[in-house]
Amino acid sequence: MPPFPPPPPPPSPPPAIPTHLILDFDSTLTHSSTLHLVASLKPSGSLNLPSPSPSGSPLKPFTQAYLSDYASHLSTYSPAAAFRITLEQEYAWLASLEGVEQASIRRLERGGLWAGFLDGEGEEGVFCRAARRAVERGEVRVRDGAGKLVGAAVDGGGEGGGRGRVDVVSVNWSGRWIREVLRAGLGGTFSGREDWNREGRRGEESRVEEVDELLKEMRVMSNEIDPAESGRLSRTKGVVGGEYEVYWPREEDVGGLEDGKGLWTAEHKVEVMRDVLDQLYGKNGGCRSVYVGDSATDLMCLMEADVGICIRDEKGSSEQRELAGVLDRVGVVCSHIEEYCLSEKNGEGEGKKTLWWARDFHEIRQALF
Repeated sequence: MPPFPPPPPPPSPPPAIPTHLILDFDSTLTHSSTLHLVASLKPSGSLNLPSPSPSGSPLKPFTQAYLSDYASHLSTYSPAAAFRITLEQEYAWLASLEGVEQASIRRLERGGLWAGFLDGEGEEGVFCRAARRAVERGEVRVRDGAGKLVGAAVDGGGEGGGRGRVDVVSVNWSGRWIREVLRAGLGGTFSGREDWNREGRRGEESRVEEVDELLKEMRVMSNEIDPAESGRLSRTKGVVGGEYEVYWPREEDVGGLEDGKGLWTAEHKVEVMRDVLDQLYGKNGGCRSVYVGDSATDLMCLMEADVGICIRDEKGSSEQRELAGVLDRVGVVCSHIEEYCLSEKNGEGEGKKTLWWARDFHEIRQALF
């Protein structure tokens, strides 16, 4: 009787699939919007920031003009919200807001909000000092658990591991502001502020180093105030090699044919996100893309990602409630993130995309990593 043939070698493990985590900034990484603080930055580097209420900031007249434009556009747009029952209809509405956003940006530029603005280097820079002061005063609060989530995504984990990448994609007016807020506020989000404070100075120095290492791994894709003191905001140049590039229009080009668009709308955000993922991983993917956001401006990115997660606070902000209402209206299921591990291919087996919601970054990290 011939001997049994040797058993076949075990199959090779599947290649590691990295996680590409993409985060919104205002009211996602932070507890609330910071735009009124960006509007309060002074060319002199003054840190006399107003109260956290947007009504007390230099932004107030611009906000009133924006709301007037928005209301006018809303009153004439068809179909009205109650009759937009498909994602395609909602996407068209979100894209239609480009004109409203563009008019607002031009008002800010003409109003000279940042004219003469010149940021310095390092800790003497306006953004660095203003962000540090705002975090110390509690005017900006980075969500607890953000540091651990970013670290888990960078180090790999889930879907076979592989070193990951973290991007921030935001319609905020300044990527430098975002980066400095994270530098100032991310350290207190690794284990909770009480533990962070108890560690004392030695622990603080260790966390500062840890934050600096994480920031080296993070790309911030946002608008930017012109460093050449013109007071203009950047326009999108494009995504090159997975990196977002901007330019600043000349004064004579603003409002003309040479004036481009910035990162202003839900459609602009998803275009940048799609270009980054395509350039880094190809059209067929090669990563597990995870997007976390809080508002309707995040809808298209949430639906584009392999895993779309909505941040929902216990009381819920108006933006969070609006997004939840949109999802209900267009028939998108949004389940709690703890069910993610029990789902099969993110709901694809049922032919429908499922989004997820989480109370905080701790829940997201536990579910994904």
